[in-house]
Amino acid sequence: MPLKIYYVYYARQLPLSIFTSLIEALPRPMQQKAHSFRRWQDAHAFVLGKHLLLYALKKNECMTGLADIEYNSFGRPFIPGCVDFNISHAGHLVICGISDSGPVGVDIEYHQPVELTDFANCFSHAEWNSIQHSNGSISRFYEYWTAKEAILKANGCGLTDNLTDLEVNNRTEVLFEGVVWYLHKVAIFADYSCSVACLHPHIAIEVFPVEVLRHFLSV
Repeated sequence: MPLKIYYVYYARQLPLSIFTSLIEALPRPMQQKAHSFRRWQDAHAFVLGKHLLLYALKKNECMTGLADIEYNSFGRPFIPGCVDFNISHAGHLVICGISDSGPVGVDIEYHQPVELTDFANCFSHAEWNSIQHSNGSISRFYEYWTAKEAILKANGCGLTDNLTDLEVNNRTEVLFEGVVWYLHKVAIFADYSCSVACLHPHIAIEVFPVEVLRHFLSV
């Protein structure tokens, strides 16, 4: 099975009745978390991410559901005996990657203005030099940032004490904590950077758009 990425785009707040239906379809702990967000954007990203995962599982004939999700000691979600998955969101996009060929990490970031110097200590000398001297410094910053995040999410630790040790500058494979991770770019989202990390150097990646009203609800 190729590595598959499903994504949903939401440009505005969903009608309350529709969003309430989406929340009520989730397991109770997820419902409670959905109601805890103060910003509607965060609530939408959380709820749509869970429905995107559920949709991906059904499309790939995985006989399991959201209630079967467990978490490792670092809080990384997984479903025992099922495909691996990872969710990310930024801007108006939510993505979910799934793979039956080992761990997968996905990260997406919207190209919004950022004070680059605030993140200087997150990059190696080579990475920082590349960012500063690039014709598109913001794009290069997000390219490297999503690559680092994808590896961390695939690895399952979620963080590292020193991001400079996780060097991704001009690399398609990165050794991290004894595991070689292969990086893949998904360059189909305008004004976004998206990276995928997995255990395979030449895996096929398929991307599928999902419509909220058409696929998540019977309306």
